[in-house]
Amino acid sequence: MVLSFRERHGLSGSFAAESAFLRGLGRCVGLEPIEAKLDLGLVVERLDAGDSFVYVHDKRVDEAGHTKDPQKKQRAIEGSTLSCRPCPPTGRLSASPATTPRRPRRR
Repeated sequence: MVLSFRERHGLSGSFAAESAFLRGLGRCVGLEPIEAKLDLGLVVERLDAGDSFVYVHDKRVDEAGHTKDPQKKQRAIEGSTLSCRPCPPTGRLSASPATTPRRPRRR
């Protein structure tokens, strides 16, 4: 049995992604799936509704990471519309692109 995110970490959250597969993964750990394009207003709305966090999967950053070119991924992160900055009026931080290094794919 997989513990929900709330059970494991004491936080509630949402997972915004264009991919149904990724939203399903979020649902498996108890995150509220949101089918949406990148929208900072949505992040603020979910935080105001009581979510502890909103994870937003930015496909552009993900695709840049697959090139194995760190400068390309850096430019994608810097160009993301969801950079880490205060969200008015809550003052909390918005979602930021994940920068977790990936393991090389086996072929």
